Amino acid sequence: MALTISSWTEKTVNGALVLTSTSLATTAEYDSHSLKTPDSLDTNKAWFLNVVSSGTLDGSVSPCDIWGATGANADLGVVSTSISNIVATDCMEVGAAVIDDCKTGVSLSVIIDPNYTGAPVQTALATLNVGRINLGTFGSYIINVDGGSDINAVTTTFTIVQ
Repeated sequence: MALTISSWTEKTVNGALVLTSTSLATTAEYDSHSLKTPDSLDTNKAWFLNVVSSGTLDGSVSPCDIWGATGANADLGVVSTSISNIVATDCMEVGAAVIDDCKTGVSLSVIIDPNYTGAPVQTALATLNVGRINLGTFGSYIINVDGGSDINAVTTTFTIVQ
């Protein structure tokens, strides 16, 4: 069975753009991911990503990766059991494990900043720090939580603030 992924919702809160999408997994997926981000996200500016799952994804480490959507067909087939079904020529992984482990239902965040010049800082479940990374600039991104095995039937919520 495939993921149930919501379209990104957009709203403005105190002058900031807030984008939200959810991904409902069954027990037959290895990944829980978003559709590609909408054009309203200005990828030339910094943005804040928050990821939280409604429960434990699986018994393994479940890092959050970010994929740059490079082709016109990046959303075709995105509602699938694995991110690998969409990467062929339309996506590339640009941020591996930007959050180290999303499996426990804890809300974790990372700052994506195309102007950041320091060393990448991974968000870590153990310390609950907020990471910071420069991924370069792509027209849009796909956010992916990578399960180590079949993930449990939980909802993952992706929130972007810019």
